[in-house]
Amino acid sequence: MELFRLAARTSAVLGYMAVNTGRHLVAEAYCAEAVELARDITDVETTMWAMGTRSLNSYYQGDYAASAMWADTGLRLAPEHPQAIRLLINGRARPLGGSGTAPAQFGRSARQRTSLRATPFLAA
Repeated sequence: MELFRLAARTSAVLGYMAVNTGRHLVAEAYCAEAVELARDITDVETTMWAMGTRSLNSYYQGDYAASAMWADTGLRLAPEHPQAIRLLINGRARPLGGSGTAPAQFGRSARQRTSLRATPFLAA
């Protein structure tokens, strides 16, 4: 079982590195492999992590709907798991902002932060 966990996590890390180098098809292949290996041994943490990486991969390709879908898939596994925060922030909030479908209060708070940075005594 430990060998499967190591293989799953290695694939997940390689997938993440492929995302960071813009090799999206390679990233998806590694993430799919990570998920399959992790599911075989019921490793929820690695499965959620790979789903987060798939979400990030979709986000960087501009596919915000797929990004949210991968995040939701991971969140359904264990909504209270520590990996859930990564899925909520990177997998749900970022795509909503990128697609222009974020609730109005998110845009308003972003504008407020921008106007605060423009204040001379805060800019220094």
